[in-house]
Order: sequence, then C-alpha cells, then structure tokens
Amino acid sequence: QPFFTRKGLRTFPWLRQRIDLRSAQYRNRRRKIEANFGRKVRKYHYAFRLVQDAASVAHFYERLYLPYVTARFGNACYPRTLPELCRAVEKGFLLQVLRGEQWIAGVVCSVRKNEVSARAFGHLPEEEYSLRLGALSAAYYGLLQHASSHTISCVDLLRSRPDEKDGIYCHKKRW
Repeated sequence: QPFFTRKGLRTFPWLRQRIDLRSAQYRNRRRKIEANFGRKVRKYHYAFRLVQDAASVAHFYERLYLPYVTARFGNACYPRTLPELCRAVEKGFLLQVLRGEQWIAGVVCSVRKNEVSARAFGHLPEEEYSLRLGALSAAYYGLLQHASSHTISCVDLLRSRPDEKDGIYCHKKRW
C-alpha cells in the first residue's frame, strides 16, 4: 500500500493485440517467425486448409475448441457459442491445421475489409495430440501466411491480459 497513490494504480484488464503486416516492426520479426514457427510447420509436415461449411465449424466447436478452452482456463472460461462461430465463418473462414489426414488444430476467423480477426483457437485434447508439437502455433503461422498472400494488411489476435507473466499475452507478442 505505501507504494501506490491514494487513487490507486490504473490498469487495463485487456489489451488488444494487432499485427500490421505492412509495418517495419513486423517485417523485422518475420525472419524470426519463419525460423521458429515455420521450421516446426515443416518439421511436423503441417498443412492448412480453409473451409466455410457449417459441419466443419460444428466439429471444430465440439472436438477442438470447447475441450481446449475448458482444459486451459477451467471455470474462468466463457466460451463463444456455436452460432457466434458460424456467423464469423459466414464472412470469414475456418483454418484447419492438418497432419496427414488428421485435423489437429484450427482457428475461426472473420474478415472485414483488409483485416482478419482470429475469433477462436482450438486444439485436440492433450491426450490425443500434444500441444508441445506446435500445432496451435502452426494455426497462427498459417493465419499470417494466408493474410500475407491475400490483400489483408492487419491480423487481429483479439485481446489478452496485459501481463508479462501471462502465457497468452507472451505468445501473441512473439508474432
């Protein structure tokens, strides 16, 4: 208490993390992204596929998204709804991360003008496919590759807590 003013300390509960693909900052990080995450994509032979069908979104929601967010965040989790993800895919896409024929991770994205927003990430449960093999990072990598190869200039990774000790914040900051 003696270290704070009487009015307290002002902080923001969430921080929006956007990547401007045209910025010098991103261009400087691209080599490191390719070296770290691109290497894993090549090492594990990950492939990407974009889909928009409702059946794929339902499969993603039930098998990848809900198990992932509930395992990661427990009771502190307020998952998005299936209709919400379906609406996002109507104006966007679902990026699937594949290893061989197995769908192991993905991200639901909405697109508006020249910006793509990652609405929900999902991964198979840990007992089915280990997170340490980088499939979730491959989803970020695939999203950036897709945006770079199209007319998209901004990738919105949405929000995270502005805490250097928070794993989500640190992971998004690497991109």
